[in-house]
Amino acid sequence: MAYEYTNITATTTLFCLSVAILTAYTCRRRKPLPPGPPRSFFTGHLREIPRAYPWKTYQQWSQKWGNVIFLRLFGRDIVVFNGAQIAEDLLEKRSKIYADRPTWAMADLIGRQDNVGFTYYSEKLRMARRLLHSGLGLQNKAVWGTMLEEQTLTLLKQLTESSQDWEHLLKRHVASVFVRFTYGSDATEEYVHLAEEIAQHTGLALQPGWAVDSFPFLTILPSWLPGMGFKRWAKMAREKFYQCTRVPYLLTRSAVLNDTASPSYVADNLKAIFDGSNPADENILMASAGSIYGAGTDTTAAFLFSFFLLMTVHQDVQKRAQDEIMSLLGSSRLPTLEDQHRLPYIEALIREIHRYNPVVNLVSHSPLVDDEYEDYRIPRKAWVLCNVWSMTHDATLYSDVDMFYPERHLDFTATDPRRFTFGFGRRACPGVHFANAHTFLVISRVLALFRILPPIGPDGTEQVPTVGFTSSFASQPLPFTCRLQVRDQELKDVLRMNDELAYFGNEHFGTTT
Repeated sequence: MAYEYTNITATTTLFCLSVAILTAYTCRRRKPLPPGPPRSFFTGHLREIPRAYPWKTYQQWSQKWGNVIFLRLFGRDIVVFNGAQIAEDLLEKRSKIYADRPTWAMADLIGRQDNVGFTYYSEKLRMARRLLHSGLGLQNKAVWGTMLEEQTLTLLKQLTESSQDWEHLLKRHVASVFVRFTYGSDATEEYVHLAEEIAQHTGLALQPGWAVDSFPFLTILPSWLPGMGFKRWAKMAREKFYQCTRVPYLLTRSAVLNDTASPSYVADNLKAIFDGSNPADENILMASAGSIYGAGTDTTAAFLFSFFLLMTVHQDVQKRAQDEIMSLLGSSRLPTLEDQHRLPYIEALIREIHRYNPVVNLVSHSPLVDDEYEDYRIPRKAWVLCNVWSMTHDATLYSDVDMFYPERHLDFTATDPRRFTFGFGRRACPGVHFANAHTFLVISRVLALFRILPPIGPDGTEQVPTVGFTSSFASQPLPFTCRLQVRDQELKDVLRMNDELAYFGNEHFGTTT
């Protein structure tokens, strides 16, 4: 017995020693985490992470810590990518590894886990993105292109009648475009207000600092406990989100079954599902439909507000763009999508708006496995923040990065900033062609018809607004005012004489139905 005991003890000792040696060897070979600022033992970088304009701080940090920065918040790993080359090497070339999203317990609590932007990498996500690519892609441009041209004509007519309400009309136009495309119906004021409230909820849920994001077990505790007020708020936000996504979907579904539905993303896919030619799941279709409005309205409206602000401030840029339109079209008609490639300065202007102030400055990914980059380790499930603002203000890619200068894009040698602003890899925006067409039509047609001017102050002089942008998830200009003045009376007369928009588009502006 003593011999057997001694043998077992020796075997156990040898096993433990082997494990210790293997562990030490593995740890020695394991690459270190990226550098970053000093942190607290208990709260990590809670005090260091800025609440306002974090993308600018991260870029400043890159001068000391490099383009890959590691942060920790309540035990959660955060890795910031500041460089365009890193985005190319990891998010594009290793797109499958970085196809996941971070775990956002708070976003899940308010019901966003089925939204395409928040869905974790799975067959559900791949199915939803296939549906979106099919509906928003170039193969469907003949359908949505016509709708965009008609909707922008409606916007122009409203602006000529009530130019002082341009901000409200622009918001309503963007909402109408996405509701019309998605459900085939008009956006009501109630729906627009509800959608704006939901966007605010989403932005709040994505703010760092929610305890539940670092301690997910809090989700199982009852909401009546002290400190669980966030769960009661999340329940309210989730119910409103479901109201915004399910109600219009079910109305469209009922119209399809009654054969009264207008053509739309939901109606067309439902008909294909019902006749067996589309294997998509209805729940995935409903979630992807809700994603279109949520992802498209805030970003598009913010981008177009930036256009109005920058044209108000940069009158020389505005004039050059208008001169290009007049040189090509005169006063005979408004620009159409067929003119997009024939207006290079308008294209350069759009690129520069994307570069100057990206709407979404931090794009989130998460690696499915441990990864390595150069001399550093990027942990599995880390919250990877891609600093888009840093990429579009990279002095190695663009000269005079703080200057608004569309001419930098005219020879097409500068990197197209939309390479960054529409996301990366397998999480890139599936509506990029739709968005580019929409913004081109609004910008080119508004410039063709109007001058965008600074407001007149009490002393009778023009008061040029200050250029500034919010620190919100979808960054847009700080409050400002401007004036719209009709610059081409002939085009306005055409608008006034043609209340029938379909006839107006077909006969005068070359759109097709």
